[in-house]
Amino acid sequence: MKEVRWLIPLLLGAILLVGAFFLLRKKPVPDKVTPVIPRQTKTERQTPPPEEIVEESAPEKTALPPKVEKKRPVEEEIFDRLLAAIQSWDKDRIREVLEELLAIIIPEPVPDAQNAAILYMEAFDKLSVLSDGEKAARDSFNTGEPLTEEQKELLRRYLEKNRTVIEMIEEGDQRPGCNFEVEWNDGYFAQLPHISKMINLQGLILLRSRLGEGEDALRSAEIAARFGDSLASEPIIVSQLVQNLLITKSHNFLQENWNPEGGGPAFTNSLQNRDLGKGMQRAILGELYSSAMLFIKKTDEESGVPDPSQNPNWANDLEILTKLYQDIYTLAPRPYHEIREALSQIENRIETVPRFAEITQEMTPSVARLFQNRAKAQATTDTQRIAITLADHRNRHGNYPTSLAELKSISPGLLEDPFTGQSYQYRREGNGFVLYSVGADGLDNGGNSTEKDIIFRVGK
Repeated sequence: MKEVRWLIPLLLGAILLVGAFFLLRKKPVPDKVTPVIPRQTKTERQTPPPEEIVEESAPEKTALPPKVEKKRPVEEEIFDRLLAAIQSWDKDRIREVLEELLAIIIPEPVPDAQNAAILYMEAFDKLSVLSDGEKAARDSFNTGEPLTEEQKELLRRYLEKNRTVIEMIEEGDQRPGCNFEVEWNDGYFAQLPHISKMINLQGLILLRSRLGEGEDALRSAEIAARFGDSLASEPIIVSQLVQNLLITKSHNFLQENWNPEGGGPAFTNSLQNRDLGKGMQRAILGELYSSAMLFIKKTDEESGVPDPSQNPNWANDLEILTKLYQDIYTLAPRPYHEIREALSQIENRIETVPRFAEITQEMTPSVARLFQNRAKAQATTDTQRIAITLADHRNRHGNYPTSLAELKSISPGLLEDPFTGQSYQYRREGNGFVLYSVGADGLDNGGNSTEKDIIFRVGK
């Protein structure tokens, strides 16, 4: 199998992103002798029965209809059930809850004829190897250097050699499902070779978008913008981070080839169906599963680690970690500006956990940076959605609106910048417009800082 390391900066960027994620996990403290914190037994935790109270008879009242309690989602109940199993330290019960959790987070199977993952993996295997000249031209393209006509011709020939690969990617883009059939029950030991391959394939499509013309260039930009959604259902934070990376990497290419008539139907539908909060919640559940399974393995007496029934600090550690993930899970659907302070408090809780909570320190990610990254991808998605609505307004009225308030067909919530809770910044500019989020620093740079602002600019 010929593997091509395509668009090295993209790949290196993803590797650094993924590497940073693991480096940002709190490092375990050196082994120290720490006091054992006794855990209450079931008997100790029982509340004494209240004294019997004889109530006086009261006049009969009209019976009220039974109160219908809102049923909690199964995902939320899992946390409570897992905590109850941990507190009793019943390993069989813990494993049973974890198996139910695994059934919740595993992506739905996709028939082969509808599974884009099959085509993507086959496409990667067919990628042509870059010649030295093609590689040099590709590197110039990646760094943003102006390409000579000779370099452009080299890269066009390379795209022609990979016509079959591009056609397979386009066909995969039309398929309704994508499941790379990862062994998620392996937890942190699950193999994820498809992630780097997806980054490489998106690089090929981005190159076609830059060197292509007309409909071909626009179609490639839209495919690249949707590429990250192939990882949306994967229950691990790394996949969510790479999805965010692929969304943001394609943003400039989409603007360069923007169609004033608006995006294509497939592109519009993908933006409407994208739910980054739901994806993050699934990833949090996946991290909980992997962490808890790691606890089970580490507390196996055969590995030399004391069983929690003998050393309850291990059970206390898992309980702390589970409660942290429960709180992070609850925050996941909410916009960044609403949870910024809560995330800071969670970071502080992680920093101040007891010394014995070594796995909590090691496995918990930097939640503030994680959600900041998600907010950037959300702002990118929102500005693309709004741009489609702006194009529709132009087509109906002959020009772009003077303010976003004129967009009556769009939900007000969609107009809110996740970093501030205020409206996205917008102004008409020449025959086009500038639409932007102020970014993580919360400062309005006028939509002129590509490093700090998330910008969608059309026309001049």
